[in-house]
Amino acid sequence: MSVSGDLLALLACILLQGFFAGTEIALMGADRLVLRAKAAEGDAAAARVLAVLERPARLVSTCLAGVALSSVAAATVLTDLVVRLDLPNPSLIVAICFPPIAIIFAELIPKSLFHQRATVLASRLVAPIVAIATVLRPMLWVTETITRAVARLFGVKDGDGHHGVRREDIQLLLDNSPSGDIHSEEREMILRVFSFSEKLVQDAMVPLIEVVSVPETATVAEAVSIAAENGFSRLPVYRKRVDRMVGVVMHSDLMFATDLTLPVASVMHEIVYVPETKRVDELFIELRRKRQRIAVAVDEYGGGVGLISIEDILEELVGDIEDEFDQRRPLVRRAGENEWAASARVEGEVLLSVTGFEMPEGDYETIAGMMLSRLGHVPAVGEKVLVGGWTIVVTKANERAILEVTLTGPIAGSVPAVR
Repeated sequence: MSVSGDLLALLACILLQGFFAGTEIALMGADRLVLRAKAAEGDAAAARVLAVLERPARLVSTCLAGVALSSVAAATVLTDLVVRLDLPNPSLIVAICFPPIAIIFAELIPKSLFHQRATVLASRLVAPIVAIATVLRPMLWVTETITRAVARLFGVKDGDGHHGVRREDIQLLLDNSPSGDIHSEEREMILRVFSFSEKLVQDAMVPLIEVVSVPETATVAEAVSIAAENGFSRLPVYRKRVDRMVGVVMHSDLMFATDLTLPVASVMHEIVYVPETKRVDELFIELRRKRQRIAVAVDEYGGGVGLISIEDILEELVGDIEDEFDQRRPLVRRAGENEWAASARVEGEVLLSVTGFEMPEGDYETIAGMMLSRLGHVPAVGEKVLVGGWTIVVTKANERAILEVTLTGPIAGSVPAVR
């Protein structure tokens, strides 16, 4: 082989070594959440990557074998090149020159590049790496057999080499750690992360009866007034009925509209429809990909049942988020001496901690549910319920739901037990 042939062969070996090193990083570092979403949409390559990652040991063995074989080949070619150039001490030259070349050009650079686009590259690299694994299967079988045999000599059984931290391990640490070791906020965040992948749209959405929306026939001026009155940065737009959402209008669209008499439909954006049973992690990826910030949740019959935004999804992880147009209005606030104003959505535990009012036990979670259970109908503004010395009055409602109430407590010490 000529000098130029040796140089080309050396370059090919280094590129091949970099391919195996980078492929391992790309496949092991791919975002499985994104891959699952793509696989659900019918992406065969993403589904194949997930299948390969179910047996990571075989993947790692293939990549390590590829790195080792290409590295040996590169060292052999470099030795032949040094000998062909008739340089003194060829072994010493190879020992000094090859390691930095291999580390920089076949390890560090490829791994860095592949890591930056791991998820995208994983779908493209899975087919060739599976093909190579098939070709190398006899050699891999021999090496795996020897590895298991040696491991058994040290008392390590198959499967004992898994060192990944599982959800159960973290949960066990949380359950058994002293209260002072992990702050309550950190503990809550970890638990939210655990439950995030199990949350459905129906768990995070705002029910349609609580959504402030405008008809598509409303003018821009009317939409501006409604947005300003309620403090929302986005207003859903419906056609004829509120469960038939057709778009969404943004605060910026309203502010920069040149003609306030135009119908709001002329400045609205399209809206995404998703089933209420869709997982929120999958919806988050879908909204980002479509560059949308809000979606309509629909039931099995196609009717709208609620709205969910990027903020609603993120709140499942980090708690309440307020944008620059949100009103800082708590669910429960003191309105006077022994009197509180509350959202009808507020749950019993919150009411108890803030006001001291204990809701009677029943098949409900919110104060609205308790009032509906007692009255048997949707009350009008002004209707009230007496519970254990407390007076609860409806202060805001529509034909479908209770929105706000006031609670007036008894004189301190005179509250009878409520069960």
